Amino acid sequence: MIEITTEKYIEEAAKGIKNTVLQGALANLQERFGTGTAEGYKN
Repeated sequence: MIEITTEKYIEEAAKGIKNTVLQGALANLQERFGTGTAEGYKN
C-alpha cells in the first residue's frame, strides 16, 4: 500500500509563499473577489 504524506505539499507551499509573482497574483484575486471570499472558504 502506498503511504501518502504531506512532505511534498509542505515543500511546494513554502516555495509558493516565497514566490513574489505568485503572491502578487493571489493578492490581486483577493482584491477582485473581496476579502470575505477567503473567510467563506474557511468554513
